[in-house]
Amino acid sequence: MSEKKVYVLLTDTGTLFTKTIKLYTKKPYNHASIAFDENLSQVYSFGRKGPGNPFIGGFVSENINEGLFKNATCAIYCWTVNKTEFNKMTNYMKRIEALKENYRYNLIGLFATNS
Repeated sequence: MSEKKVYVLLTDTGTLFTKTIKLYTKKPYNHASIAFDENLSQVYSFGRKGPGNPFIGGFVSENINEGLFKNATCAIYCWTVNKTEFNKMTNYMKRIEALKENYRYNLIGLFATNS
């Protein structure tokens, strides 16, 4: 069975919104994205729909060479999965992308968690 790699990016963009979240989480990174190719040409996450407003967000395809990623600090993790697992993940991502207008930020959840 053929193996494939999956990439997870953990990011700190340095924005005021990020700094505020970091005050609470005390973690170095607070944004997670996923990619399915080593060039990170298609990176997916739940993030800002526009760079200027952190409160309007949902499922987005991100470009790591633009916007908030340009000056971000990132940690990239990679793991190997079999082809069946890879196809399951990419198909699930395609289903989410096809219904992306149904997804929104849960801002209440952001501020109401106690973890």
